[in-house]
Amino acid sequence: MSLSPDRVESEKRVICEEMRARSSGQQRLLKQLFASWFKNTPAGNHEVIGSEASVRSFTPEALAAFYRRNYRPEKTTLIIAGDVDAKTV
Repeated sequence: MSLSPDRVESEKRVICEEMRARSSGQQRLLKQLFASWFKNTPAGNHEVIGSEASVRSFTPEALAAFYRRNYRPEKTTLIIAGDVDAKTV
């Protein structure tokens, strides 16, 4: 997998802008709630998306390595719900 450094930089700017946009009052309240609900876990201290500093640290090589390590067929789960014929699926 190859990622263009220019494309990675562009996407990092977009993600950081979205993170700044999430700093509304409602988002701050949700962050406080999660910190309270999960105060003794790592989830209570970290945004799901990460921090702006972590996003800015991404490199094309690190992103490609993450993809190769985590996006693999043996780590895939397919869930099908509803009135389906199991043999057809």
